[in-house]
Amino acid sequence: MKLRDLPLASRPREKAKKEGISSLSDSELLALLLGNGYAGKDVLELAEEILTTYHDFATLSTLTGADFRKIKGISIAKAERLSATFEVARRKERRQPYTNPLDPQEIFDHYRLTLGAKKRESVVLLCFDRRGRLCQERLLFEGSEEHVSSSPRSVLSELNDPNFASFMLLHNHPSGSVLPSPGEVTYTIDLAKRAKVIGVSLQDHLILSREAYFSFRENALLVPDRKETGRRNA
Repeated sequence: MKLRDLPLASRPREKAKKEGISSLSDSELLALLLGNGYAGKDVLELAEEILTTYHDFATLSTLTGADFRKIKGISIAKAERLSATFEVARRKERRQPYTNPLDPQEIFDHYRLTLGAKKRESVVLLCFDRRGRLCQERLLFEGSEEHVSSSPRSVLSELNDPNFASFMLLHNHPSGSVLPSPGEVTYTIDLAKRAKVIGVSLQDHLILSREAYFSFRENALLVPDRKETGRRNA
């Protein structure tokens, strides 16, 4: 619908002032960020066209500034504004404190727009202290579009800090399917056993995409030892 065909009170800016920003639809929010359209297409039509092409904000958030500039009607300034908006959202998700005990859904919410959107399979290690507080986040490996290769030994070598009592392993499946392969199941069980020997508990292994996740713990493929809080309690 053309912006000029809407009653003044129903236009995005006026609607936001009257009913609050949360009352706006996705296309109306995007129209506010864009500010204006171009000759022959007003800003609301442009916003609706972009969302028809890219479906949702999760998909839009994966675009780079260069990607935005390829869209007709998106200037350099608009591309920078959109990139900055989505980066703020990503940083907000990453920096929210985790709950204790760790919740796979919460971890997924933190990483779905970053790790889950990567086009190459990547592995992230999260290390926690005895109170469940995040001590370290580290990108360990980045592989091809099909797979990433890492050994349990290379993961364990990252756990030498005496403050680390437990850890989680995260990796993405660019294909979108989050079901583990038999090899990934074997790898995870082996890693958990080796970590226990050095007194560190593997809390979970999450496979994720932008839309879904698979938790080894939730699916009873990995059962952390809740009695062991770390190797250096004394």
